[in-house]
Amino acid sequence: MAKKVRSGEKLIHITSIEDLEKIRTIDKEMFNTVILVLDNDLDFSDIMFNPIDAKGVNIVIKGNKKHIRNLTIDKGKCMEIGLFSRAKSLHAIDLYMVDYIVIGQDCVGGLVGSVDEEVILKKCGFFDGHVIAQAYCGGVVGTSKELNIEETVVKTRVSGRDIIGGVVGTSNRVKENKNVIDTRIHAVIGKAKGPLVGYNSEKEFPRVNRMLSEALKHLEPKATPEEEEIIKLMIR
Repeated sequence: MAKKVRSGEKLIHITSIEDLEKIRTIDKEMFNTVILVLDNDLDFSDIMFNPIDAKGVNIVIKGNKKHIRNLTIDKGKCMEIGLFSRAKSLHAIDLYMVDYIVIGQDCVGGLVGSVDEEVILKKCGFFDGHVIAQAYCGGVVGTSKELNIEETVVKTRVSGRDIIGGVVGTSNRVKENKNVIDTRIHAVIGKAKGPLVGYNSEKEFPRVNRMLSEALKHLEPKATPEEEEIIKLMIR
């Protein structure tokens, strides 16, 4: 039996990119939560996509093990950049993102740039993504108040100036369980970077970052000449 949609919730079945675009026009005063159900894979090839602003809205993504592929976003001088630029909270389950590149200034992530409250990622996969920004950037999330990641695989690259994480750039509280984190970090300054989180106020995660860093040290790449040029332009 299908779950009943509660008052204040908007349910959208996604079979195409056009369906995803419908989020831009929802009445945010009427709906505080948008539930996205992916019924098909979405291929963004040959599309320069503009981030979806969901400020003040709780986003729930039921991925159904579908894939978002070939997403390209290039907003080098803009803040809060990702598939979603902003959201109040974001919960994703069974979602896969593959072959994406997202470029912005600060608060940049593959899935979402900035989240006011909690991000929950459960049984998701993020593969062959590359996020390039100046600061506060992560392979999946730029910034969030909290991140809860469980049974998720993240294999991304992140390049920037400082405060960059393989999964999230900065988050006040991070909980993780049974994940595979295999991320590549290139930071020009690198005072706050890590395979999981760039900066976190809890004392535990510097230790976790160090453990992951040691495990992945032999895999940490140097930036390509193209990446170096992009980063130089952004931090002038």
